[in-house]
Amino acid sequence: MKIMIINPNTTETFTKGIEQACLPFIHPKTELVVTNPKQGVRSIEGAYDGIQASFFTLQLIKESHDIDAFVIACFDDTGLDAAREVTSVPVIGIGEAALHAASFISRKYSVLTTMQRSVNILKENAERYGLDKNCVGIHAANLPVLALEDSDNALNIIYEKAKMILEKDQSECLILGCGGMSGWASQLSERLNVPVVDGVIAGMKFAESLVEMNLSTSKAISYDFPREK
Repeated sequence: MKIMIINPNTTETFTKGIEQACLPFIHPKTELVVTNPKQGVRSIEGAYDGIQASFFTLQLIKESHDIDAFVIACFDDTGLDAAREVTSVPVIGIGEAALHAASFISRKYSVLTTMQRSVNILKENAERYGLDKNCVGIHAANLPVLALEDSDNALNIIYEKAKMILEKDQSECLILGCGGMSGWASQLSERLNVPVVDGVIAGMKFAESLVEMNLSTSKAISYDFPREK
């Protein structure tokens, strides 16, 4: 099978980091393509950035052939519903995937994202997915997305903030709320002594599973192809 993971922003260092984080977890028979649009925004922080990034992400999906499933590697699930309309193969958003994964292994889980302005977007997504009941907190590290490129410093900030929110929320699991944090889950889990969910890895593994189960995106009503006008 061939899985394409799309980093919806244009920052190639994040794209490379996502690829490196996924390689240890990918099935030997899966061909992995990790890419990003050439136009758009360097990072996604809020609805305005998300709308811009969605357009170019959708174009990339429409132009990509012989792909068995797509993963959108932004925790906001940028353009997810529209992406499911323009293709029949499974499209996974890492935010939705991470919430599902956490719900399988814990009764209470918290999300740690980058900027405060993303918190309400993530809360609304969790409610829409029906996964908000056991999500006991969505918190921001007040760290710009591009600051994650300084991975050592950013990882320490995320760790200190994670300690605080796990104690405050009495959570059993932490979800990393940004694709730029991919690859940090194992280190943080060891230091925090709780499971830490990497949405990119979860999204990739869910995508592989759906392909193996021969499941495609339903075109019955909600995700039918857009009609020509």
